[in-house]
Amino acid sequence: MSCFVRLLSYSIFENKEERFFVSDYDVINSGKWKTWHPITNKLHFYDADCPCLASGNAQEFGQLCDAFFDVTMNRLTALQAKANHYHDQEFFMYNFMHKDNADAEKLWIKYNMFF
Repeated sequence: MSCFVRLLSYSIFENKEERFFVSDYDVINSGKWKTWHPITNKLHFYDADCPCLASGNAQEFGQLCDAFFDVTMNRLTALQAKANHYHDQEFFMYNFMHKDNADAEKLWIKYNMFF
């Protein structure tokens, strides 16, 4: 629950258009992110299906919160067959990666995300 609430909290920032970075407190700078993609006008997850490092604005994080509910409810049967638990990383992995969802790219576009 705390993983989802953390991402939800970013949606209430006062300036809805200002872009910012967020990360887990335990992210280790291993040099993995040496090649940065330019900051775009999309919610960007820098480690694919792991939301440990992201950039976006409050409005985009708000859209993500809508996606938590909408996508999960629309894919509930498929998700129940895959996982016995479902936290934020599974949400991204099972819904937004081609390996687990053939329509992943449609969701990227609908919810304005970049992986």
